[in-house]
Amino acid sequence: MNIYEMKLFQITNPEKGKKLNLYDYSNPESCDICSTSLVESIFFIDGALKGDTLWANMCPKCFYSSGQGLGFGKGQLYMKQPGGKRVMSAGFPPEEKEDIEWLLGNS
Repeated sequence: MNIYEMKLFQITNPEKGKKLNLYDYSNPESCDICSTSLVESIFFIDGALKGDTLWANMCPKCFYSSGQGLGFGKGQLYMKQPGGKRVMSAGFPPEEKEDIEWLLGNS
């Protein structure tokens, strides 16, 4: 496990992702920035890029150099589970209905 993965591992909560049934089914094969394989990686981040409106599937190293962060509207961290499924483990959507409505401008 490299330093970037160790940092991400400290903030993971895969049990919450499982409880909310938040799985990634796109199965990205490589980092959109550096082309590193994500197939064997423990983590990948689907996130917004710093200073841009574009999003990318990123390896942990590229996330730390190019990602905006984790959270609703910023990025989601996915962690590989036994059997290969990837569950969201950080960057969850808001839990309260009022928070969701406020973010969507429906309040």
